[in-house]
Amino acid sequence: MPYQGILYAGLMVTRAGPKVLEFNARFGDPETQVLMPRLDTDLYLALQAAMDGQLDQLGPLKWSSDAVCGVVIASDGYPGEVETGYGVVGLGDLGSGAYVFHNGTRNPFIKDTPIVSPRIRPIPKGMFGGRGLAGFLLPSRAGGQTADSQAAGMARDRASQVITAGGRVLTVVGRGRTLAEARGKAYAAAQTVQFTGSWCRSDIAADDGELGA
Repeated sequence: MPYQGILYAGLMVTRAGPKVLEFNARFGDPETQVLMPRLDTDLYLALQAAMDGQLDQLGPLKWSSDAVCGVVIASDGYPGEVETGYGVVGLGDLGSGAYVFHNGTRNPFIKDTPIVSPRIRPIPKGMFGGRGLAGFLLPSRAGGQTADSQAAGMARDRASQVITAGGRVLTVVGRGRTLAEARGKAYAAAQTVQFTGSWCRSDIAADDGELGA
């Protein structure tokens, strides 16, 4: 039985070497979202070649030498039970070299779902260099704005409104010449995006020195 498509291997690197967690007949989500910004080959051409059984004619995929780091922004309670329907702010202020992938969001006007204004959620000390998340919220806009007023402004523009619709809500990705630069951009973007109950891991791509600090 021939198979023409995607075979994704989920791996965990251990002290005993790589271990296979699972195989999927689709792309992995956060894992692929980190890889795609480095792909210089047209993804459509690769997928079409796979469908046509002509991968041998495509040639090697071309990749950028840049480093990329991805940080998942999750809802409070994930991976367990979560509440959804909270407005997301900050998506338009990520800065250059940063991308956002939507995993668990939707437009609330597709279904009749009430909009819940975000609240500033305290972040554990040291997670973002000792500064609270509120200090990073929408830095390019006028100072003194609150998450509630930003959400209210978004609600007036139905085309731009985004609300949470799952546990793993967004993946913010930073790209740079070095891993440290990419990590800095990813966490700067993570500090900008905000919704009620949002949280993320603080140790992604951190070295031993950073984890011990």
